[in-house]
Amino acid sequence: MAKPKYSLSGITVEDPYGVFSPKLHRSMAKDRYERLERVAVERCLKAGDHVLDLGAGCGVVGALAASIVGAEAVTSVEANPGLEDLIKHIHKINGYGDINLVTGLAGKGKGSATFYISRDFWASSLSPDTPDIVSKEKIKKIDINDLAKKVKANVLVCDIEGAEFALLDVLDLAPFDLVIMEIHPTPDNIEEVGALYQTMIKAGLLPDLSTALRPTVAIFQRSERYSA
Repeated sequence: MAKPKYSLSGITVEDPYGVFSPKLHRSMAKDRYERLERVAVERCLKAGDHVLDLGAGCGVVGALAASIVGAEAVTSVEANPGLEDLIKHIHKINGYGDINLVTGLAGKGKGSATFYISRDFWASSLSPDTPDIVSKEKIKKIDINDLAKKVKANVLVCDIEGAEFALLDVLDLAPFDLVIMEIHPTPDNIEEVGALYQTMIKAGLLPDLSTALRPTVAIFQRSERYSA
């Protein structure tokens, strides 16, 4: 029986490795998977950008970014080592096999951390409270500031399941003129959400309220990018 194939924002998606859960198949079929993030990427990226994509998932957003800026200008980072083959496959079948894929946990310094793998890979995280854990992995840490400098990134696309708050404690925002970030607000972290916005504004990255996509995907840009 042929495996399902999907098209999300023009990116072909298939799962030859059996990674997708039934829930994820339904999300793909209804064009819901990372939909708001995809819309933001299509609206905001432009030729000449260099993109650092944190939380690559199955590779769709990285491939979409590459369709705008070129594969050589995209670096995708994914903590879950079990997704590496799938990401490479999706990049390749869409013609973006030259995307730089890095497997590990973006943060400060080196070392390792425990990563909890959920049945629905998009819910995997550093938290032992991750839903439907099927395994846990020791993963290497990657210094995010060294990587951003190395790949000359000026755009950050970030979907790291709540770890965005801790990331901003160590991330140098100076190189970025555009940040697209999926935020995971809950009644318990509203102060952290407020602090995140304050950090961005202090760094000169202003919330783009004209293109914000509900509370879950925030877009921040420097003033010069608005007028470009």
